[in-house]
Amino acid sequence: MKENHPERPPGTDPGRVGKKRNGSPHEPTCTTTGSGKTAKKTLARKEINPSDPVPLYLVPQMVGAAVRRFGRHILEIRVSTAPGHTYTVTVRTQEEGEAA
Repeated sequence: MKENHPERPPGTDPGRVGKKRNGSPHEPTCTTTGSGKTAKKTLARKEINPSDPVPLYLVPQMVGAAVRRFGRHILEIRVSTAPGHTYTVTVRTQEEGEAA
């Protein structure tokens, strides 16, 4: 059977983007985009971020994602039941300069 791709050593696939850093893939294009920064001027004073209903086993992942995204700006995380054995995760945040 003829193979569509020639034999290449592992990690030399030309379709792979980026370089390896400390054993993990690294996207050099992502390091200069500033994607880790937040837009402070567009952040509402008390923003509420409701999520779509998720099953119970995904609730910890949703809460963890909210903590990573908003960090110290979180005022309240509310988990409530929704129809069909699902839950909604609502996150209330504050602006950076506002006192809690």
